[in-house]
Amino acid sequence: MSFLGKKRQQKNSIQDDVRRTSMIQWGAAVGVLIFVIAVMVTNFTVISHNEAYKSIKSELILQSDIYARDIAHELERTYSAANSVAGIMADEEKCSNDDIAWYAENLRNTQGTVYMVVIADNEGNGYTSDSQRVNISDMDYFVVSRTPGYYITEDDGILHNRAYVMTIPYYQENISEGTIYMFISAEKMVELVPTEGYDLRGSFAL
Repeated sequence: MSFLGKKRQQKNSIQDDVRRTSMIQWGAAVGVLIFVIAVMVTNFTVISHNEAYKSIKSELILQSDIYARDIAHELERTYSAANSVAGIMADEEKCSNDDIAWYAENLRNTQGTVYMVVIADNEGNGYTSDSQRVNISDMDYFVVSRTPGYYITEDDGILHNRAYVMTIPYYQENISEGTIYMFISAEKMVELVPTEGYDLRGSFAL
């Protein structure tokens, strides 16, 4: 082989080595770049997911707080009305049966969320807001208590509705005489939570 041929071969070999080295370097650089991009995209996805989760959670908590306040406000109005009636009854020397039935009827008529009121003595004998004489001593919500109570019953025992029951004791001359029972239907409680704009799962979450 001539001297020029050897020179050309060495030159080609050097160029091939340079090309290989360059490709390896570029390949490594591209690989690192792809890895960095993949990590960035993954981090962005995780961060976005976490931010979306936090945002949705915050919105649900905010909405729940608003609806809870609305329900609490409605129940406070109902409790205040019943408590006022209990105070009036406490000021009377003696409430007749007609008085008790009248108080029950008028209390129901002033409370839009309440479908029935029962005022009963400590033995469970009393009157409904429809002037029906009843005994509720065997009902699961019947209580003799000195403090207000809140109960859920599957059967109110009179109209046979599932209901939320609020109980407010009443006294005469500081002696416990009985309890006022306020009945709110389960459907009415659901109506107090607006669900527009939410699907079934969202409503359930709220």
